[in-house]
Amino acid sequence: MPLSTPPPEGGRGPAVGLTPASSLAYLVTGASLLLAIAALYFGRKFLIPLALGTLLAFTLQPLVTRLRRLGLGRGGSVTIVTGVVTALLLASVFVTGSQLVTLANNLPSYKSNLEEKIRFLKSSAANGGALDKASNALRDLSRQINAAGPADPPALPGRARHQDPVPVPMPVPVQIVSADAGPLQVAGDLLGRSMAPAGLIGLVFIFMVFILLEHEHLRDRLIRLMGGSDMNLTTEAMNEAGDRVSRYLALQVLVNASYGVPIGIGLYLIGVPNAVLWGVLASVLRFVPYVGPFIAALFPIVLAVAVDPGWSMLGWTLALFAVSEVVNNNVVKPLLYTSSTGLSAIAMIAAAVFWTTLWGPAGLFLSTPLTVCLVVLGRYVPQLHFLYLLLGNAPALSPPERFYQRMLAGDALEGAEIGVEYAAAHGIQRFHEEVALVALQLAEADRRRAVLSTERAEAVSGTMREVFSRIQDFQDPRPAIERATGAEGDARSVLWGEAAVLCVGARTPLDTALAALLAQALQYRGIDAWATPAAMLAGDGIKQAGHSLELIALAQLSDSGGIHVQQLCRRLRKHSGARLLLAILERPGTGRGPESIVQDVADGLVRSFDEAMLWIDERARTSIEAPMTPAPLALREDERLRALARTELMDTPAENTFDQMTQALKEAFDAPIAMLSLVDADRQFWKSTAGLPAHLCETRDSPRSTSICGHVVAANKVLVAEDTWRDARFANNPLLREQGIRFYAGAPLRTRDGLAIGSLCVMDVRPRKITKAEEALLVLAAQQVMREIESRRDPDFAEPEAVPG
Repeated sequence: MPLSTPPPEGGRGPAVGLTPASSLAYLVTGASLLLAIAALYFGRKFLIPLALGTLLAFTLQPLVTRLRRLGLGRGGSVTIVTGVVTALLLASVFVTGSQLVTLANNLPSYKSNLEEKIRFLKSSAANGGALDKASNALRDLSRQINAAGPADPPALPGRARHQDPVPVPMPVPVQIVSADAGPLQVAGDLLGRSMAPAGLIGLVFIFMVFILLEHEHLRDRLIRLMGGSDMNLTTEAMNEAGDRVSRYLALQVLVNASYGVPIGIGLYLIGVPNAVLWGVLASVLRFVPYVGPFIAALFPIVLAVAVDPGWSMLGWTLALFAVSEVVNNNVVKPLLYTSSTGLSAIAMIAAAVFWTTLWGPAGLFLSTPLTVCLVVLGRYVPQLHFLYLLLGNAPALSPPERFYQRMLAGDALEGAEIGVEYAAAHGIQRFHEEVALVALQLAEADRRRAVLSTERAEAVSGTMREVFSRIQDFQDPRPAIERATGAEGDARSVLWGEAAVLCVGARTPLDTALAALLAQALQYRGIDAWATPAAMLAGDGIKQAGHSLELIALAQLSDSGGIHVQQLCRRLRKHSGARLLLAILERPGTGRGPESIVQDVADGLVRSFDEAMLWIDERARTSIEAPMTPAPLALREDERLRALARTELMDTPAENTFDQMTQALKEAFDAPIAMLSLVDADRQFWKSTAGLPAHLCETRDSPRSTSICGHVVAANKVLVAEDTWRDARFANNPLLREQGIRFYAGAPLRTRDGLAIGSLCVMDVRPRKITKAEEALLVLAAQQVMREIESRRDPDFAEPEAVPG
């Protein structure tokens, strides 16, 4: 099977129809798989030691390579490595054997404890326990069945019914007793039973040595066998398989050590004999997936029952294994196994079942390395690509494909979840460009191939527009300044104009969804925009829409329908003085039609999402060079400053009373920031804040020249800036820019004499509006704050009459 360039992680191959040739190829592939499975099963006696030897050779090859780099030959390097491995194996066998001998010598001393526990269990059962009740019920049921007896046999002909039956002799029980086995017979039995494992170990060792010695020759033969015509891809496939298997084995050793060492230490502290043996056994048996840890825990648990006269040792042993399993499976493995094998969790379970069925316990041990090799093979061999998709952990569908599939299914809820997840990780603009737009391009490709009907296209368009409405209030988790000036460009020296952009879907329902996408992308950039299909501009609709517009973006996903688009552009030009942009956002690689339409009826033509945003940005924003406008002084500035000094609140520590007020205001307006600000001659001091960044909370003040609260004090009335970037007074305010503040609403803190000493305000990082009721709530909150301030100076304070504001 020739190799091919692997698909990207999470990508999909080209869509291929089911032709007779492809059907025959699938049949041949299926028959080949069945033959391969049969060969694996019937050849297991040869293949198991070969696979184990290869796995060990994979593990030891890096050591051999390092020794060769030190100047040793291949033969010498292999000899040293195999000698060290053999010595470690013999040492492990010696330690384990000595521990087993010690355990065997101590077993008679545990006999009394076991007998005592058995007597305790029997006495507990005899005293009316659940076990006793169950056994009594079974005993009574058996007695009743035996008492009923078999049915009377039919009467024999020629015999009277009243005659006594002929007695039937009872069978004589026979018991076979084997003679005691002698020492030679026992030794022979042990030798016979150990021959098979010893032979397997020997074959594994021989295969390992020869694979290490003939590594280069075997690699060359395997390259020729797999695809000598493309050695680059073959080498890449072999390297990837080797890296994944080696990484898996190295991590498995770390995981097993992190499990066995604490087990051995814990058993030693608990007092279980031969703790070293059980720790080593726990590490080794954990190489066997799923069942190994249970086998490793069985021996210490039984020993804890035998050693301890009570039950505490058993309880601590059970707790030790339980805690170790939880920590190892939920902490150690996730930290070390992240993307180490490239297998999904369900694939590892299915592989364990498959290989255990074929090869028994050895298959369970080899299941993960063998499946890793199959996944790598499936990535590079086209006929086996289904193995890569079924067993690998890479996403089968890319984010745009997943999003498009949910649009086809009409699932706006999950589509919105995909959008929010992607936007949270990469930003909302990249979701618009890399997911939603690509999904629309996939839908357009299906529509042009006539596999997406008009009705289905309308359904996809409606679902996508519903997704956009669901994520309309998405809050980007990135810092505000990054959202404001990062991916969208530097906005520090621009003023968003009052230009409104109408995005029109040129022809198809999918074009309408594209128009909605462009409109939402522009809204996130602070530009007023809305979308409509071209059908809504029929008749007087185009006249009504054209009067208040400055920009119109005509969106479509293909270059087809040029005459229709030309007519629509001319109608828009006739009834509107707005500048006209034609955005043809085709799928990359699609053939483009003539661009003469732009010369006649449109002001601009763009072919990409970025170009469309840039074209509109340049025409929807007006550059401003002047700095922010500082707040003027109040009419009674001297009196105001004296009133502020009488409060004695400037430069005082934060107080819980005021902090509770600002926190309540923040929650009432669902705003990220609320603040109580006092404004003196040169600066503003934040007596209380909720949601303000930590570095600003440390300084707790800023110059009055950059204070938006200073404007509230000067005007002595409520100030609402729905979008500070569109307000010439605040567009270049450095403090607001740095924190990404787009919305401000503040009410003056008035004394009994009607003097404004500060402001109670809420701020947001996105433009917004407030209702009259919310504005009244802000004024009432400011009056409550002043009531608290004035009552500290005059307990008989009465609230002054409200000043219009």
